[in-house]
Amino acid sequence: MLENGSKIGGIYTVLMDIGHGGTSHVYLVMNERSRKQWAAKEVSKHSRDEKGEHQVKLIADAEILKGLKHPYIPSIVDIIETEENYYVLMDFIEGRTLKKILELEGEQSQADVVKWAIQLCDVFTYLHSREPKIIYRDTKPSNIILKPDGDIALIDFGTAREYKLTQSEDTTNLGTPGYAAPEQYAGTKIGQSDERTDIYNLGATMYHLLTNHNPSNPPYDMWPIRRWNPALSSGLERVILKCTRKDPNERYQTSEELMYALQHYTQLEDKNLKSNKRKTAIMWLTGLMSVLLLITGLVLRSSAATQKRDGYEDIIRRAQSATTTKQQVDLYKQAISLNPSKRTAYSELLNRVFLSDNTFTADEAEEISRIMLAKPGSRSTNEAVLKEDLAEYAIWAYELGIAYYYYYNEEGNKPMSEPWLKIAAASEQIAPAKRERAIRLSRIASYYTGLGIFNKAGDSTVSYLDYWDDLDALSKGNISALDNTKTALVIYQEITYQIRTHANDFKKAGVTREAMLFKLNEIDSHMQTDFSTQEMADNMLLIDRIADNIKLGVTTISITFNGREE
Repeated sequence: MLENGSKIGGIYTVLMDIGHGGTSHVYLVMNERSRKQWAAKEVSKHSRDEKGEHQVKLIADAEILKGLKHPYIPSIVDIIETEENYYVLMDFIEGRTLKKILELEGEQSQADVVKWAIQLCDVFTYLHSREPKIIYRDTKPSNIILKPDGDIALIDFGTAREYKLTQSEDTTNLGTPGYAAPEQYAGTKIGQSDERTDIYNLGATMYHLLTNHNPSNPPYDMWPIRRWNPALSSGLERVILKCTRKDPNERYQTSEELMYALQHYTQLEDKNLKSNKRKTAIMWLTGLMSVLLLITGLVLRSSAATQKRDGYEDIIRRAQSATTTKQQVDLYKQAISLNPSKRTAYSELLNRVFLSDNTFTADEAEEISRIMLAKPGSRSTNEAVLKEDLAEYAIWAYELGIAYYYYYNEEGNKPMSEPWLKIAAASEQIAPAKRERAIRLSRIASYYTGLGIFNKAGDSTVSYLDYWDDLDALSKGNISALDNTKTALVIYQEITYQIRTHANDFKKAGVTREAMLFKLNEIDSHMQTDFSTQEMADNMLLIDRIADNIKLGVTTISITFNGREE
């Protein structure tokens, strides 16, 4: 165990021991050059776990994760080797593990567990979409931190592995008994661990969180959750039972499928299923009539298409004139259900309703996600149907990327915007100006993680000069005319804010005083000429922020280059 004040790799100073297990310690450390705090996991080269696996294997697997960027995954930024140990340097995540919360508070509320599980599904969707896929394999309460903001972070990727198409089964037993799926035990012949393994682990974790009965305690049994608490949802019980089937083919096959089930578990309640059975019986009785109606429907197909179009447009008009937010949301969702292949309802729900206050909240983002993953009347999700029109889907991806980039929880979330902006950037079917902006914004979004990551020398792994070049290019031309007023203003706010806060970083990278002042003057000129009186009146808050940023930016540049305010 390292003492406080000890050095790791000559760069990181140990501040305190913040956790330990049977084979490792975790320290809070500070990079003396960047003055940034990290967590450092110490793994001995010589220790073995209870299954005889070298801990060095866990460090090798951590290399897989160094390139990952996800809001619920701590970034691994460095791996240092010493004579006795390996040290994995990663984001320090403030909060408590769900294991500790279980110990202190007992079983958790159904609503919280479902929320955390949906966030974990989002993590797994990201991991499973990598090339090759990354299988986590060790979901359990002790590996999940609940942060002060209520979101979770998945930690300890020591058992993660890359999926290999040529491998028939796992070669080693890795995972935690009780939480581990049958295929995680070498020699079972069920097959190698894959996406469905993470689904099993998550099901076992939900079981533990809801019941406070630990599946890792002998005899490793998991009963239906309502055996322990009859007040729990029968629908959620069905979801967990399906997650934890021994045969992977009987589980949910993807994390997206599980996420959808968690978002709609109340539809699986006993009372709803019984109602559905009655409806099915009625449907059989009217089957013959349906055949006759189908024949008639084919004759009237053209007319029905016209009615569908007219009905969709009528709902859109009603949504536009609705007097409450709830009415607007319900009507736009109704329009999407009627015709999920048209972008209008998605776009207006996002821009007219959710962004009307210049904030894209986490709840609104979840609502968009639920709508996109819904399957009204078909096996395909709304997103899959919309994606059939590549141009419409690319425009929607651009709009959603902008919402995450600038408006998510008021401050914007660049990493969450990146995948959507990349979809728009890869499309040749949207307006060139928007495509170019998507390319720049997706690149800048990738910087936001990299600018906070330092290499062994304590230097940022992303160049502020590259960052400046992209910000400079992003602001060229009359953005209001090329895109729209709101996009122009949020871009100007972003650039002026970055100059105000990072003038010294830009200076160190080689950006001149004249270049920064020219950019502020250029934006000030756009503010004077590019917007109508009404547009100015409608966006006074943003305009005031930009004016403040320009004023403070000039002062900051002066102090940065002259050491004093002019």
